Amino acid sequence: MSELEDVRRRVVNELLVQAEQRDWSELTLAELARGAGIDLATMRRAFPSMAAVLKAYVRRIDDTVLERASRELDASAEPRERLFDVVMMRFEAMAGDRAAIGRIVRTAGLQTDLVKPLLNSQRWMLAAAGFPVDGPGGLARTLGLAAIYSDAFGCWLDDDDPGMARTMARLDKRLRRSEQLVRNTCDAAGGLVRLACEALGGARRARRASEAGDGGPTGEAAGGGEGPTGAAGAAA
Repeated sequence: MSELEDVRRRVVNELLVQAEQRDWSELTLAELARGAGIDLATMRRAFPSMAAVLKAYVRRIDDTVLERASRELDASAEPRERLFDVVMMRFEAMAGDRAAIGRIVRTAGLQTDLVKPLLNSQRWMLAAAGFPVDGPGGLARTLGLAAIYSDAFGCWLDDDDPGMARTMARLDKRLRRSEQLVRNTCDAAGGLVRLACEALGGARRARRASEAGDGGPTGEAAGGGEGPTGAAGAAA
């Protein structure tokens, strides 16, 4: 681990410690730096903003989940079961930080800087579970999982059962209910893209035909003869 990576790890850890006791609006980079035992110049190299510290925590959880999934996930299980296991791995990875996460969620409001990394987390969980994540179908799956995860996350925040029974039940119910909907959404998205590509291809063919008929290199003008038609052919 490099020195900068170690600094980032310590700052993220300090964020989790302080967030248990203080609202988001009371947390500052200066306070995190002091708690992590670094100066502000070092903090600036590590994180340009409080949102960046949160994003680093999200990446930490992503890494933990992906590493565990690569070791433990049953590749022979049904796709929905694999996705269930991956999402539960995420909740388990965050279990020790639940108090801090809960307070951040309640007091931070909408952090627009986190939208992209949080959606990326959904995309990586889908990939770990063996789902295609590229193209319109991948986007539809990502958005679908984001909705399911958000619902289960709200349940997880208040689930004081060490076995997370309520969270597991909620997640399983949502995955079962959404399985067909997500599949239909992906099929519809794929169909729209195919139609768009066909339309674009038709437009290109029509344009080429028009150019060949109106100003293309035909007849005597193609031989570089005089007049504007020949000049247009040369310019093309």
